[in-house]
Amino acid sequence: MFPGVELGAAAGVNLAGRVVRSSAGTRASLGRRVDPGFSRRGHNLATTFNTLELPPSLLVGTRTIAELEDAIRGGADLVEFDCKNCSSDLRSLNDLVELAGLRAPRMGICVDVGDVRDFEASEFRPALPQGVRWARLGLAGCRGNPNWQADWQQIRSEINAASGRPLKWLAVAHADADFACSPKVGEIVHLAVESRCSGLFLETHRKSACSIADTMTPCELTQTIWMARELRLPVFVGGAIGLGDLDWICDLEPAVVAVRSSVCDSGAVDQSVSETRVNRFKLALEAAAGFDRARWDFLQQCRARQAASATRVPARSSH
Repeated sequence: MFPGVELGAAAGVNLAGRVVRSSAGTRASLGRRVDPGFSRRGHNLATTFNTLELPPSLLVGTRTIAELEDAIRGGADLVEFDCKNCSSDLRSLNDLVELAGLRAPRMGICVDVGDVRDFEASEFRPALPQGVRWARLGLAGCRGNPNWQADWQQIRSEINAASGRPLKWLAVAHADADFACSPKVGEIVHLAVESRCSGLFLETHRKSACSIADTMTPCELTQTIWMARELRLPVFVGGAIGLGDLDWICDLEPAVVAVRSSVCDSGAVDQSVSETRVNRFKLALEAAAGFDRARWDFLQQCRARQAASATRVPARSSH
C-alpha cells in the first residue's frame, strides 16, 4: 500500500495478518528509547535502573464546561474542543480553555478547527487562546481539489498568525478516506512530515456508523503507524474505539488514543461525557497496555525523594 515500507515479524504481524504484541527487543530496535532520560513510553528514573513502560495517553473530546471537568476528573491526559469556523464557538472555547488551564490536563488542550473546505468561503480565522497547545485541520471533501496541499498549509499559517504563535499541528487522516472524499492516508503522512506537523491524527469520518477496525485491516493499521513512527511522527488514533478494542489498539502502540462516544452516557456521541466512563476507560487502557500503576507511583515517589535530597543544603562544619 505504501512504497518503501515492508512488514514482517518485526512489524508485529503474523502470517494470519493478526497484530501481535511486539517484544521489548523489537521496541528498542525501533528507537522507542533513544533518549534514556525521557521517551513517550519510558521514563528512566534516576533512583533505579528500571524503565517502566507507560500506556498511550488518553484524549477525550469535550463540548461543554461540565464535560471538560468530568473528562479531567476521570483521568484524561488531553482534552479536545470543537471550533468549527464560528465566532460563537470561539467565545465558548475561550471560556473552556480558561477553565482547562485551571484544571491542568497533563498534556494540554487540542482544538479541532474543522476542515479546509470550511474556510474556503470565509475569511474568518480563529485566534486560538494561549492555553491551546495542539490544533488539527482536516481534509474531508478535498480529494478533488488539485491545490489541497497548498490550501491546507496556507490556512494553518493564517491561523498561526491570528493566534500570534505557531501551534502544534496534527495532520488528520481518515481511515475511511473514500467515504470522507479525503486524500489517501499515505499522502497525508508524507505531507505531515514535509510540513513538520507535530503528529498524525488517524480517525474515521463516520463517527458512529463504524469503528476504525471496520475501515482498515490490522495490517494496514500496523503499516500506517509504523511508517509514521519511522518518520518520527507521533500517532493519535480515534474512530469509535471501545473497551473491546483496547488490546489490539495497545499492540499498535500509538502515542494517544482519542475517544468520545465510548465515554459518553449510553455510549452515544451526542450524549454527555461521563466521569465514571472516562475513569473506567482509562483503567482499561492501562490494563491493556500492561501498565503497573502501583509500581509507577512507587518509582515516582522515589524520584521525588531523591530530588528533595539533592536540593537539601548540607550543614556547615563547626571547624
